[in-house]
Amino acid sequence: MVNQGASHVLALFSHTGATMVLDLQTAFNIIVGICIAGAGWWAKEIWNAVAKLREDIHDVELALPSHYVRKDEFADAIKLINDKLDRISDKLDAKQDK
Repeated sequence: MVNQGASHVLALFSHTGATMVLDLQTAFNIIVGICIAGAGWWAKEIWNAVAKLREDIHDVELALPSHYVRKDEFADAIKLINDKLDRISDKLDAKQDK
C-alpha cells in the first residue's frame, strides 16, 4: 500500500503541469541570475569609476601647487613689486627736486 501511494505522488509530479512549473522556475532562476550578474557588473564599473576619480583628484591636488599661485603668495609678490615701484618713484621724485 505504501508503494501505491508513492507511485501516485510520482505520477502527480511527473504530470505535464508540474513540468511547466519547473520550466518556469528554471527560467525565473536564469533571469534572476542574469539580473544579479548585470547588477554586479554595473556595481564593479561604478566602483572602478569612483576609484579612478579619486586618483584623478589626488593628481590634481598634487599638481595644483606647481600650476597655480596661492592667494597669500600672490599678495606677497604684489606687495614686493609695489614696494620696489614706490622706491623707484621716491628716487625719481628726489632726482626731480634737485
